[in-house]
Amino acid sequence: MLKTSSKNKASCQIQLIPHESIKPNPHQPRVRFDYNELEGLACSIRSNGLLQPINVRVLSDGSFELISGERRLRAARMIGMNNIPCVVMNVSDEQSALLAIIENVQRQNLDFFEEAVAIERLMTEHNLSQEEIGRKLGKAQSTLSNKLRLLRLPEDLRDKISYAGLTERHARALLSLPDNSTRGRVLDIIIERHLTVSESERLINDVQRRKKANLEILKSYGIDSEKTQPKKEKKHKPAPQKEEDFLKAKCGRKKVYDVTGQPEITATWPAAKLLWVKNNEPEVWAKTKKVFLLEDYILYKMTGKFVTEKTLQSSTIYFDIKNDCWWKEMLDFIGKDVNIVDTVF
Repeated sequence: MLKTSSKNKASCQIQLIPHESIKPNPHQPRVRFDYNELEGLACSIRSNGLLQPINVRVLSDGSFELISGERRLRAARMIGMNNIPCVVMNVSDEQSALLAIIENVQRQNLDFFEEAVAIERLMTEHNLSQEEIGRKLGKAQSTLSNKLRLLRLPEDLRDKISYAGLTERHARALLSLPDNSTRGRVLDIIIERHLTVSESERLINDVQRRKKANLEILKSYGIDSEKTQPKKEKKHKPAPQKEEDFLKAKCGRKKVYDVTGQPEITATWPAAKLLWVKNNEPEVWAKTKKVFLLEDYILYKMTGKFVTEKTLQSSTIYFDIKNDCWWKEMLDFIGKDVNIVDTVF
């Protein structure tokens, strides 16, 4: 349990703070935000107000950094709320990171991979042991160890599992397979056939018993082996993982966070995907005149206008949240000018 001093308790008063003065939490464990859920929350805030203030702390430059309540902050910005009710707390970097995780864990907002990454960051960035983190989060050390084991899966498989809505038990079952290639092929079967955990475990036991996912096993699950085995001619088109590495090498996580507010650089962000198209589909890239997020494309089809909203673009990692404009350095690195993106309102 986090302890606060009497000074800290006295400073926990609600203040109205301009939203542009609130910086994102670099320790935010949650990286995926459902737009439909945010839109529903925004509608609720518009009708009823922000019933629960967000938690922030004061930085040395006089600005504020979010501790917890990012969904509420994003939703409030979506409806144009200029001044945000905030509880200002006096906490350290470590306490801020812990509070962000604790709130998300208590609200069950994190998926199991996000929770595992957050625990790993507490260990590496704050030199905390599993036992110490377990005490602070109210979780057994064995539970944390099982969470951390999930990170043995590569990020592309983790993304597949999350987007398919599979459970932590699905992910743990895959870890018993000998290599990532086999895990990937079995995962494709699980997703395509909508297998339950018990069905997935039976498949994995079959694979282990026969040493490899051979044609007989695949056919027994109604899967064409050609669909599950990588084709030679497509080996030159990997997932955007390489492009993620390029972005990390070019800018670094700290610079991306300072400019865009995104605490991580991942292959799922639009900047990495655009680099992938540039590197792997040069003819498509040469013909590309405009890039939309899905919401912006719907607006374009409805109105004929190339417009977007800046809170949506913050996740692209080519939008500068401090200056409310496109990040030219990133767009130059990607290889397109600002005309490829929408007008921000």
